[in-house]
Amino acid sequence: MQEALAKLVIVNESALDEERAVSGAREIIYGAGAEPPEVKTRRLRGFLEASRENAARLADARWIASRVPPTVRKNLCRIEMSFLEKNKIPSGIVYRGFEFREILKDKFPGWGRAGQLMIFITPRILATPEVRGGAPHIRMILSGSPAVISTRGILMGPARSRKSFRREGGGNENKNIDSKMMEKITGSLILQALIYRFSGEGFCDSPDCCLYNPHWRVEAVKALGPTASLCARHAELMKYCHNSLEKSNSYKEEK
Repeated sequence: MQEALAKLVIVNESALDEERAVSGAREIIYGAGAEPPEVKTRRLRGFLEASRENAARLADARWIASRVPPTVRKNLCRIEMSFLEKNKIPSGIVYRGFEFREILKDKFPGWGRAGQLMIFITPRILATPEVRGGAPHIRMILSGSPAVISTRGILMGPARSRKSFRREGGGNENKNIDSKMMEKITGSLILQALIYRFSGEGFCDSPDCCLYNPHWRVEAVKALGPTASLCARHAELMKYCHNSLEKSNSYKEEK
């Protein structure tokens, strides 16, 4: 065990209904015979204010930033500044996930507060390098403190078979994952972040556990969607987490 958790804070800048996503996580926790921690949610239209520093950091966090000349980088900064001023999040730009999280850490200093886990939900496309070749691996979630969930990562991260791609009509990424499915999957990802912060454990090997790391869309829907549940071992871990929370009453929110 790393730390007893007393509060979960959700900060959301996506179109997703964070309350329903949290409800999905609660249902899984209740199904395991445990009780969820206290949850606070905040909806923000944009995490970051329009400043030159934020624009420059976002430009540097772009996946292509290290491979472009300085003149192009300056142009990327101007484009990011324009996005921030219009409170617009670009749909097709891939950001380095860990660098984006560092920006959030500076913006929200309360992320590391003892007894608290902060989760950011964003529509930005976040990626980490593949082991071979450094190609971008689009992520649904970056666990840790704080954790970051990408709603576009849910749509784009898990691969689809060629047969499924043809059946779904080619390039429409939203096929088979509507808003309700997105909320359910996000609920499972919230639980993944919670378990990771509490126990330090990563993904589960069982494809029937909502802590599973799916590589295919059909696996994501099965493991993280409407029928999501915890495997027996992680259900016990969730109960242990709850018992620790009951014994830990030292957390007080700063005013």
